Amino acid sequence: MTQPKTSRLEQPTGTESPSALRPDLIREERLNLERLSVHEKRVREALREGRETWIPIVSPCSTANGGIITWKAAVRFLEGDKSEAERRHDTSLLAWWCQNSMLTCIPAAGAASRYLGPLHKFVSEIESHAPGLAAAFEKAWTAEKDATLNAKLRAELADALASLTPPPDYMRLAGHLRRLRSGKTREDFLRTRSALSELVTFGSMQRTVSSLSAARLAHKPGGGQDLKGNDASKSEESSENGILRRPWLRASRRASPTLFRTLPRVAAAVSPRSLTSTLGAEAEQTLEAYVAGKVTLRAFGKAPKALVPTTEEGDTFLRLKLVEQTTLLPCAANILISPADQSEAFRQEIAKEGDILKSLVVNPFELAGTPFAPEFLRRPGDAKRGGWHVKEQGRNLSTLRFRRDGSPFLNEDGSYSVVAAGHGELLHLFPEFAAEFPEAECLHIRNIDNIIGTTGERREELSVPADVFRIVRDCLEYARTRVDDFIGEFSKRDSGTSDLRLADVELLEACEYLSGLLGPHASRPREQVLHDAEGLYVGFTAEALHETFRSLFHWNPLDAASDSEAAWRKIQQELAKPLSVFGVVRKETGDMGGGPVFVKTADGKRVKICLEMPHASPEDSAEYFGPRGKATHFNPVLVFFEMKTHCRAFEQNRSIQGRHVDFSSLFDDRFWLLSKKEFQGTPVCYHETVLYELVGNSATTNLLFVEVPRTLFVPHKGVFDSMGQDRRSYGFHETLQELERRT
Repeated sequence: MTQPKTSRLEQPTGTESPSALRPDLIREERLNLERLSVHEKRVREALREGRETWIPIVSPCSTANGGIITWKAAVRFLEGDKSEAERRHDTSLLAWWCQNSMLTCIPAAGAASRYLGPLHKFVSEIESHAPGLAAAFEKAWTAEKDATLNAKLRAELADALASLTPPPDYMRLAGHLRRLRSGKTREDFLRTRSALSELVTFGSMQRTVSSLSAARLAHKPGGGQDLKGNDASKSEESSENGILRRPWLRASRRASPTLFRTLPRVAAAVSPRSLTSTLGAEAEQTLEAYVAGKVTLRAFGKAPKALVPTTEEGDTFLRLKLVEQTTLLPCAANILISPADQSEAFRQEIAKEGDILKSLVVNPFELAGTPFAPEFLRRPGDAKRGGWHVKEQGRNLSTLRFRRDGSPFLNEDGSYSVVAAGHGELLHLFPEFAAEFPEAECLHIRNIDNIIGTTGERREELSVPADVFRIVRDCLEYARTRVDDFIGEFSKRDSGTSDLRLADVELLEACEYLSGLLGPHASRPREQVLHDAEGLYVGFTAEALHETFRSLFHWNPLDAASDSEAAWRKIQQELAKPLSVFGVVRKETGDMGGGPVFVKTADGKRVKICLEMPHASPEDSAEYFGPRGKATHFNPVLVFFEMKTHCRAFEQNRSIQGRHVDFSSLFDDRFWLLSKKEFQGTPVCYHETVLYELVGNSATTNLLFVEVPRTLFVPHKGVFDSMGQDRRSYGFHETLQELERRT
């Protein structure tokens, strides 16, 4: 007889604690036991000590205190007094460097559930006010033969629908679905909307769903007819005017704590026997908004966000990102992070999208040098250059839910409850990137839902932080090698030497060049170095060189008690940290969210970091990240991160190819988050890491925050951010053709 799964709940044998991690259960869930052991230890200690994982904020990073480099300073640093020919040369040099030394990573493992979260709540609340509506929708959705509703239920549904007034965004969703120019979603909405309205009004679907659908699709997008034969666009316009001309309804909706306003219920004006006119205008609007939300959830609720359409032409986030990367910042390779067990599906989707792009691009010569180029434009090596590769954020990068006593939370069948451990776990994939692309020097990280278009202005704006990274890295590499060589000569010096000086004129020039980024906040290297009695340059002391880079990367002060040799070795350690350049945008009035701040860690160090809101205490979160918070900029919209250090590219002999960054060292014990939630009615918690905190803090990286224009920040956190958008509004009209809907 087979033993039931619930036997997993039995007491383990031996000396093992009942709540200790079970390797057999870990293997069943395809998790990583070593990482989970670290997670469990940290979670248990925090719970046992009653310790929150909040990090106290000291002050915001800003352009006023030198924590953030201004956009003007970055542009001035790059352009200087160069001639037009020199600028064209620099542009070509950046393009060459990107195409040979840079990888782009686009995390796309997120599900559409958060993106569609408002619709889940909206549909749930309507169904709670109108019992029986969900069952009626299923009958309309499946076109159930001989489906009927009795007179009493129809009257109750009509009464409930008439008493609800959804917010304007939800009512506009139906119009958005009507205007879709491709895809099955529009057809499903029109069919189900008609069928459900008939079912609630007449008690049965008197006209066949197929004939309704055919009649609807006979009209061009945006010019269709509503159920009563009226022009759809006019119907939407009159509906909108009805809302706009009743401002008191808008005000009451804003003040209402519920999702939509519930009007007093009024009994139907007709008898149950004659229900052909029970759905008035407001009830029809509510029903239409409900069907629009329900159909959208049915179509995309379980899909990855990358595959959800975000334009009226039906373009998905993935398609637009393919176009952006091909046009804006072509690089050696692009790596897309897919959800667990979906890498092959994403590869097939990329191949399909590539074929679509070839037909959509206005000028096929724009695809030259890319994997999507037509055959007549292909050159040797194009298949690899700028290619798209898929990696999984698999279950081995997940963690477990724990109860508030520190024991693992178990599902009903006795299995462990698995949850995503945060984007910070993507660091475990970076060694794979380095091994697969050994020549890569930099990783460029962009979000799948930040759609900025492909205009020339966006291309120029995006090139600024990329070029800042390239140039700062070259200067940093020179400093690294010179300090390494200098320390390597210590054994040849007298042990009693107390004042070690690094005499390298080119290093002085490199430091002075870097100081141009900071303007008035810069340390003046020429004033810091020592001179002899005749005023000639002698060299940097450890304190002078440290102060030069401290003003740029906000290192902590040197230990006053350390000798000269120890100070130089400390500088060597600091310079060896990987370089991170974060593009951040200025907040506007009413904006809220995490951002660049100075914090104080548990060991007393002052650290510059890109902090997420959950990592701040409620008081700090309100003071710095709220609508009127002190933080002046958002968390990054793009990141450039060093994958390889100590490359002597400036030397003629390039035999030393550098060393890969030890990404495991970035998993610092100070930068993890104890996330507290409720799951299945039980308070739980789990270990979470944030990618931009791990690669964006001055304790483990050499970090620069560079201000970029707000035009590079077009996030799509909710479905209403995409509503009404098309290729022209996104800025793809210069690249993609405006095509009629494909039937």
